[in-house]
Amino acid sequence: MLQYQTFWKRFFAGIIDGLFLGSILILAEHLFVTGDKWIFIGYEFFCIICWLCYNVVSHGKYGQTPGKKIVGIKVLDISEKAVIGYKRAFLRDSIWFFVSIAGLAYLIYISKGATFVDEQMAETYNNILAVISMVWFIVELVTMFSNNKRRAVHDFIANSVVIDLKESNKGS
Repeated sequence: MLQYQTFWKRFFAGIIDGLFLGSILILAEHLFVTGDKWIFIGYEFFCIICWLCYNVVSHGKYGQTPGKKIVGIKVLDISEKAVIGYKRAFLRDSIWFFVSIAGLAYLIYISKGATFVDEQMAETYNNILAVISMVWFIVELVTMFSNNKRRAVHDFIANSVVIDLKESNKGS
């Protein structure tokens, strides 16, 4: 069962992936984002799509993002014999994706009639997403720590499991 003890490795993989992709997106923000409402919304949409593609391609084709590869964990189907493919990789990130799109729709709604996104609108948007993300994170943790294979909600949705490759190879 040690092969399923992946919390800390998942945590650090997320930090690594966030630093990698986040640094690219922050650079893009400084190069392209102005106060214009539609440029801001377009940039936010671009970030959502980049993160989704990063995860779907990485998990769907290889079973791991660069961060997961560095820390030695892999996402496999529940049989632990194959990577999950693109469809299930999308399902794995679908809740986050749809919440992010709903957040953008809300931003468009609250900025109705405005030609730029002011600090208060951007802060409201970011605060709402932060609260939803924190609630989702807690639900994921509770789920992960309440089953033997340490599967989070997104693993149940995609019928996947995350394994520690080092521990998994010991059993082989």
